[in-house]
Amino acid sequence: RAQAAACLVCGWKISVVAAGSASTAAPLARELAAESISVEGLLARRTADLAILPSDIGDVAPAGPGDIGAMLERGYHLVLAPPLARTLADADKIVALADGAAANGQRVLYGDAVCSSPVVDALFARLAVVGTRTTHISSRSIRPTGSATTRAELATPLLEHGVHSIAATLLAARLCDLGRPRSVTGERAGTGDAVTDVRLHFGSGDSFAVHASYASTPAPSWGLQVATPDEVLRVDLFPTPTLERNGDPQPVVPGPDRADDAPYAFGFAPQLERFWSDVTTGRSPVLPTGFGRDVLEIVCAAHASAGRGNAVDLPFSGPRDRTPLELG
Repeated sequence: RAQAAACLVCGWKISVVAAGSASTAAPLARELAAESISVEGLLARRTADLAILPSDIGDVAPAGPGDIGAMLERGYHLVLAPPLARTLADADKIVALADGAAANGQRVLYGDAVCSSPVVDALFARLAVVGTRTTHISSRSIRPTGSATTRAELATPLLEHGVHSIAATLLAARLCDLGRPRSVTGERAGTGDAVTDVRLHFGSGDSFAVHASYASTPAPSWGLQVATPDEVLRVDLFPTPTLERNGDPQPVVPGPDRADDAPYAFGFAPQLERFWSDVTTGRSPVLPTGFGRDVLEIVCAAHASAGRGNAVDLPFSGPRDRTPLELG
């Protein structure tokens, strides 16, 4: 629904809503005056220029390298919702498919909409000015207990929603000229099984924190904080996306006229607009599938670290055919 709302904000026609069966897709399709079809029907013919696919860890299809390959064979440009895959082996296949499709002019976006939110954009723009003096980066993602949308055997807060925090932290570190992290430490929440805390260790000696968990809160929470010797920048997405500098609210583009425009405020519409601009100009997406694989690699390394009790080096050299839970 969020992606459909974003398409409408962009002024795009939604041709088809697909699910495991046409009847499952029908309620949303009726709302959008679109055709409802099964995934099998979707893969049998091309119905549009662009397709937005849910994550491979959810209960809705299409998902996984096989369906992504079939969609690319039909000529679609694709937006893939995070996380990119269940395992690094599948992520490798998806990256290879996307790279092959690029030769035909097709584009595949790792669709982390949070990173296109106007407030996150504004923080990144400020970092481009002061980022090399950054002394602290941290991000958090907390979902209400029971809100997990993943299959039970795959459910982990890092994989289900912590990927957004990892992505934002990686992009902030890139703007600070820190490059990629060299190693990862993962920790479990108290005596629980869930890996909730990650530290990304960089060659500069900097170590930045990411937290993802479920909690008995009435609403989700997501934030990103970056500090320099002179200022602290803070983004919060809920209940209303805001940017603060040293505790003072900052103006963000788009302005107040779009303050209640959730598809825009939470990054879904800006992301789609930019991606279509990339498609029409032939540019590579800002977040390619390789970036999505980097994020998944950190999730896998964090789980392996928690299981072993020590930091795990990057690039991750462990088994690539296992889910994060199977790694630790």
